[in-house]
Amino acid sequence: MAVRCGRRVQSASVTADGQRVILGARDNLARAFDRSGKLAWQFPATNSVLGVDISPDGRWTAVASEDRNVYLLDEAGKPLWQHKAERAMNNAAVADDGSLVAATSDDRSFYVLDGKGKLLWHNPLGIDVRAWPSMVGRGCPRGDRLGRWVCHHLQPHGRSIVADSPRL
Repeated sequence: MAVRCGRRVQSASVTADGQRVILGARDNLARAFDRSGKLAWQFPATNSVLGVDISPDGRWTAVASEDRNVYLLDEAGKPLWQHKAERAMNNAAVADDGSLVAATSDDRSFYVLDGKGKLLWHNPLGIDVRAWPSMVGRGCPRGDRLGRWVCHHLQPHGRSIVADSPRL
């Protein structure tokens, strides 16, 4: 499958069965495509979409945007809620069942919200943070600009197990 987006693609995520692909791009859109490359839906943010993650069954999509919001979308691409940070949200991950969304922000913080958009916890880390989409509950690796990797393993109840590596 080859698809075109208006501007540079920043992030991509695929369902477990490979039937749906989500792309986030600099043209302020998150797009969902079916396996044949046909556009299923698109969601407009008010600034670049920097991170996307889709649940394995395709029912939930988390979108992180430079507009400072993280969004949770349903399977039709309709927003269920949004949460605003002080600075750009740069990546997000959604739990398999949509019950948790984790996001990182350029405000040097890590956010965890429940499936209704309620902030469960906010961890101001004090370092530049980037997270790669990963299913919450299976680990959410992230790297900092100090050259270390950190892995948050989020549980549905919001607790976290953290493993930190030495400087790479």
